[in-house]
Amino acid sequence: MRSFSYARTIAHYRLWFLSVLLLTTWVNQMASAQVPAGSSCKCTQYLYLNDPAGSTNNGYVHKFRVNADGSLTEMPSGVTGTIPWFPVGGGLPSPHGFAQDLNGNIYIGETTNGQVRKLTCDGKISPETGTGAFSLNTGGYNFVSRDGILYTNPAGKNVIEAYNLCTGLKIGQVTLTGLPNNTGYTSGALEDWGFYATPDGTFYVSAGYNDYDGTKIYRAYRFTPTLANFTANTAYNPLITQTAYSSLSITSNNDAWGIVADNAGNIFQIINDYTTGRTWLLKFNSAGVLIDSAFDVVGGNGWSNALSIEYNPVTNVIYIAGRNDECIVFVDPATLDRTGGLPNPPAPTNGFVNSKGMRLITECCPIAATVAVDTVLCGAKVGDKFFLQKLIGSCDGPICGGNWTAATGSSGVTFNACDNSITVTSLTGCGSFSLSSLGGANSECGAFNINIKIGFANVTAPVVGGNQAVCTGGNPTAFTTTTAATGAGTLTYQWQKSTTSCTAGYTDIEGATAATYDAPAGLTATTFYRVVVSSPSSCSGSTEKCSVVSNCITVTVNPLPAAPTATTVQPTCAVATGTITITAPTGAGLQFSFDNGVTYGTSATSGALAAGTYQVKVQSAAGCESAA
Repeated sequence: MRSFSYARTIAHYRLWFLSVLLLTTWVNQMASAQVPAGSSCKCTQYLYLNDPAGSTNNGYVHKFRVNADGSLTEMPSGVTGTIPWFPVGGGLPSPHGFAQDLNGNIYIGETTNGQVRKLTCDGKISPETGTGAFSLNTGGYNFVSRDGILYTNPAGKNVIEAYNLCTGLKIGQVTLTGLPNNTGYTSGALEDWGFYATPDGTFYVSAGYNDYDGTKIYRAYRFTPTLANFTANTAYNPLITQTAYSSLSITSNNDAWGIVADNAGNIFQIINDYTTGRTWLLKFNSAGVLIDSAFDVVGGNGWSNALSIEYNPVTNVIYIAGRNDECIVFVDPATLDRTGGLPNPPAPTNGFVNSKGMRLITECCPIAATVAVDTVLCGAKVGDKFFLQKLIGSCDGPICGGNWTAATGSSGVTFNACDNSITVTSLTGCGSFSLSSLGGANSECGAFNINIKIGFANVTAPVVGGNQAVCTGGNPTAFTTTTAATGAGTLTYQWQKSTTSCTAGYTDIEGATAATYDAPAGLTATTFYRVVVSSPSSCSGSTEKCSVVSNCITVTVNPLPAAPTATTVQPTCAVATGTITITAPTGAGLQFSFDNGVTYGTSATSGALAAGTYQVKVQSAAGCESAA
């Protein structure tokens, strides 16, 4: 392996980029997977770089591992053990576009207009026909994959297209307004080359059009589409239009290339000005206002004639793929200053470097060679769809390599071997699946076997009552159940209490495991109560369960008034009766008793009292009584 380092140290990062699976796209939002801790993975970030080279027959693909110290190590092919990761003549004559799907498969176009090929993380390419075949006849400059869909920006068009990765069929497209549909793409025009998506599904598109007749249009788009937008051919207006570039000295002979966004929503765009030889890096704020810019020329900062740009949201670093001075340049997004770079690796055949599409992704391997995962799907419904990769455990990205198979006796689900998803058919079944790899000399993860058991449990929370108030040391009345909990199997109960709030600070109450609860006497502070109800997994022997919490019951504890103090006027020979006056506590809402709490009144003074002993008390507005 060849290693290239730069001075600035960057911490090791863990991120699943561009292929984040949003289960709510397929699954009822109430459904969730309870995966036990410990099903962890070892994840590594990689930077992939397409290089079409000098002709349509010499293309290849680099793969760089991002090391803990920020250096990049070029990785060999997992098939041949040689560098580059995908070699010249391997089936990608002029590689364009790059995407990773939710199963870790990689998609690269043979050319801008030809077949899209499917590869494993080790670099093995799928055949176009026969067993394991994949064929999708749509090219594009760059790709994005989400939830079993491949999105492409086809050459010379003002659209983004969506394709089903299992069927290969086009789902639809969205249109970018303000651009002509230059279907007959030639070297005299360029459309939406830059294409990027954030993990939450926000798309960014960089677009330009140049007829070499003095007409020049460039734009930047931001939108968050759904599949319905593609079937409806929704049109999106640009966020950034021509006027935003007016302050820059950019001639009409230029093209708009890569685009990314950072954690704050700032947008970064590459524009090449062919007349001046400047390659611009532009920074817009989230509102589309230009806030900074920098340019490079041959022999300068290293990104001259660059096309592709990527952003690392964890370490806050921009990567730019140069084509003249350096292979990859590191840029600080805050200042647009160069912080490091990777020299051009030797080209495999013709010595020509033509870096284009670049993607930063994460690939994971299981820590142990054999892993058992016990999972329960909570709130699932018949017809819901889940992807097995998302049920494995605490991985920051897809497992690299391996094949999914359904175990004998698996029930309650149907298995789709194309996208490795399951569809629920019965909530009383138990699915069982394995992800296995035989490994190999150059395999990224080696041999492993992950067995996953998938059960179901649905439970509804009870409604309990009721809120009440007691005095310090008082005894709350027993809580009642207004609406009982429901669920499959034997429900279990655990009452909890908190003195913090209705939503935080809860701890289990020892022994309080019945459907109802009678709190003991002696409370000294306001206390909140709730009950956690659990339903077991439908899989026999599983220890997993689904749990819900009831509403909160508040037992307000009111303080006792202080023991009263009083003054007396004693009887005399002349006046046979006396008077008692309570001097503290006094105030609004208090009532006073001179007969040990038998009767109360609003006056703190009682007169005409015969000689004797009197027990005085004070009662608060909440009915709490002081000591005598």
